[in-house]
Amino acid sequence: MKYPIAFLLLLAAAPGHAQVQAQAPATPLPGQILVTGTLADEAAKAAVLARLRELYGAERVVDQIAIG
Repeated sequence: MKYPIAFLLLLAAAPGHAQVQAQAPATPLPGQILVTGTLADEAAKAAVLARLRELYGAERVVDQIAIG
């Protein structure tokens, strides 16, 4: 199953779009990647985060993915 990684990254690059989340938005530091959006379950979230951390490094990925 393919996950919408590009979509999640686009959301991170478009701070003017409304996002439904329970947590306060973080401001990523230069070089970090803010990942936002909503996924169906924890398994999907874990898979997306694992791939992003593999690609960009765990220290660069800021997780704000909601489950819904």
